[in-house]
Amino acid sequence: GNRDEARRMLEDGQFVEFINHSFGIFYDCVEANRGWLLSSGMRLSSMEAMFPNSAGDGVRAGLDFLGQAKPAEGTPAPKPLLMLHQASFLYGVAGREERLFPYLSSAELEFLGSFAPHFQETGVRIVVTESYWRQLGDQFSGRYIGFVSDGEKSYKLYEILDAYPELERELRKSYDKRFQEALNLFYHNDFYLARGIFSSLLRASPEDGVARWYLFTCERFFNQENGAADY
Repeated sequence: GNRDEARRMLEDGQFVEFINHSFGIFYDCVEANRGWLLSSGMRLSSMEAMFPNSAGDGVRAGLDFLGQAKPAEGTPAPKPLLMLHQASFLYGVAGREERLFPYLSSAELEFLGSFAPHFQETGVRIVVTESYWRQLGDQFSGRYIGFVSDGEKSYKLYEILDAYPELERELRKSYDKRFQEALNLFYHNDFYLARGIFSSLLRASPEDGVARWYLFTCERFFNQENGAADY
């Protein structure tokens, strides 16, 4: 998530070290959890891995990555966001005989990946779709945080709470019932009541970026309903 920030602050050699260091951590975590690295690029955001044995392997690889995301000398620590989804995809080799390259093609992954910057802004660390969440059973703690839609298909999204320190994780679990209540009010366009609940949750947990996003969105929609200028 901080690739562009690193590019602005680092010299070329340091930036290459940052990329190489980040890729190395990711590769080791994927391999240690029985995953296969499918593709990668200098932008890092295009790195994809598959976990054919167990959905839990993907979450464990993500948790390992978060735990090992330490800085190399002279560079910032990588700030990864991991998105996990169960889907079909096309994978192969393209190009010409003289120059070939691997590719991965999935409309679903491209659509979901377009939301990565938004999740990064809220501080979400690992997000999984409902299809992936169902495969996890009760291995990990999480919470439903809403859905996105491409106009034809909707994807329910869950945040893996194990990605946070114990105190923060337990705090979010303790008020999840209220969070879900506010979420339900939001999706029924009751922005006034939803705003009040999200506001109280944010006072209890100022680090909850998802609650903060919903609070600001409720404010915007509520003001629009009452004829106030958008902001």
